[in-house]
Amino acid sequence: MSALSTFMPYWDRSRASKGKNYSYEDKDILIATDFECGSGEEIVKVNDNSFQMRSETEPGKGHRFEGKSTYFCVGLHNKLKKPTRIRLTILNFTHDLKETKYITVRRGADDWYHLPLDDVTPDTDKKELRLDVDLPPFKGSDSVVFLCNFHWYPYTDMMRYLKKVAEEHPFASLKSIGKTYQGRDIVAINFGDRARSVPRLVVAQTPQPSESGHWSCKSVIDFLTSDDPEAKKVRDRNFISIIPHTNPDGTVLGHGMTNSLGQAVFFESYAASEGQEASLESILMWNYIKDLRPWLFIEYHSAFQDYRKKNAVFKFDKSLTSDHEVGKLIERCDGLLDAMPENFTEAVTDRVNNYTMSMGYAAATKLDVVPYMYKLHDKFPLKENMKQALKVFRALEGAKH
Repeated sequence: MSALSTFMPYWDRSRASKGKNYSYEDKDILIATDFECGSGEEIVKVNDNSFQMRSETEPGKGHRFEGKSTYFCVGLHNKLKKPTRIRLTILNFTHDLKETKYITVRRGADDWYHLPLDDVTPDTDKKELRLDVDLPPFKGSDSVVFLCNFHWYPYTDMMRYLKKVAEEHPFASLKSIGKTYQGRDIVAINFGDRARSVPRLVVAQTPQPSESGHWSCKSVIDFLTSDDPEAKKVRDRNFISIIPHTNPDGTVLGHGMTNSLGQAVFFESYAASEGQEASLESILMWNYIKDLRPWLFIEYHSAFQDYRKKNAVFKFDKSLTSDHEVGKLIERCDGLLDAMPENFTEAVTDRVNNYTMSMGYAAATKLDVVPYMYKLHDKFPLKENMKQALKVFRALEGAKH
């Protein structure tokens, strides 16, 4: 195995094609970030069983994350036939380092867990994160261990999953809402007949690639395609459009917050709704929502900071809409989310504070949509988070009925 770009043979190899030094290899170990979603560079051996990697800074100019490093995703493969323990030090970690301690581990294709907290040491003085990692003995690709500070999900994996769903279920269909700068489709999977006079809902991943909203979207899709009788009821009474990857270029390239041009897509959503200069991804998303006119827009995010003890609800004040009935619906939805013990309200956006640049704000003020941003905490197990994401969707969907 020369590196990890071919760990899955169908993975996008755009990072590997850059020709940068995204891997270190000797007779005992391979450490690489050349694969789809990988992030980190200048990997070197310091001494026996000790390695270091430089965190990549966020590209682009003029946005709040310019020059900061917020995200890493690295693969490690022990070549020895016995377990080994190594230390990987990540240098130049400049954003929220103090709060970084919940490190997700993916072993092989789909075995998820967390690195023990005692093995994670943030050093804010040196701006470095030290990870002590137990690597299993060599057993082919199943023994590859990936470390990341969130639950990542490759765009090509998602596209293969969506195509399989659409092929197996006649009530599901795929639609590209447009192509990115690098030519990747932003794909919506739709449930139901858009021509029918039924409530419309849009569920989307945040365009910030280093947040695991794509898994939340998958949880909703898994439910809607299940044999659960309630899933059929939900499909029959709605038109539901789900967009699991809203920034494919940034995801593939391993960016934390930006697209392939270094634009912070999330923070350009309102500008796109105003017809101002904005990222292509935000323009395509706005045009799609404006054309569809849903009553509900859920944007799934994730978080890792310890000051968030639970999953965070980001609300939009009912004063954003001039429609009295929509205002009442917002109150009803707020109450449903407040009743969940797993949630806390982190922010409420009105016309002068918080997330006035977001897609939710644009949808509320211009289209009378009921919007929510929902952050699931990556300290919880992935399966637990997926169940919670579905619980939120089910509650909000039911508010209309």
